[in-house]
Amino acid sequence: MGQVSVSVHGRVYQVACGDGEEERVRGLAGYVDRKANELASELGNVTDALLFLMTGLLIVDELSESKSRIEQLERDVAALKAEQELASHRAEQGERNVAEMLEATATRIQTLVKRIDDPVG
Repeated sequence: MGQVSVSVHGRVYQVACGDGEEERVRGLAGYVDRKANELASELGNVTDALLFLMTGLLIVDELSESKSRIEQLERDVAALKAEQELASHRAEQGERNVAEMLEATATRIQTLVKRIDDPVG
């Protein structure tokens, strides 16, 4: 198991992580550090516990918004797929209609050709 040293709001913490995940944990801790420092500058003098709670809430709020956006995008994709399927079905129906009209026209032309070839028949 790996271990990494991270700094959040000026304090250093030793964090355990899976082998090979050290850089990812450092990156995540860097994000938490930036958010904590932003909040600390807005909130002023607050306890570390309150700062960490507010930072966690802010990050969870971002996550919640991201999940909502993903869900909306998934609904949009499903609607577009349904529209595409409908358009494809309509195109296939249109092709069948054109094929039927061409067949009818060909039959009519054949009938006319027979009449021309045998005008008395």
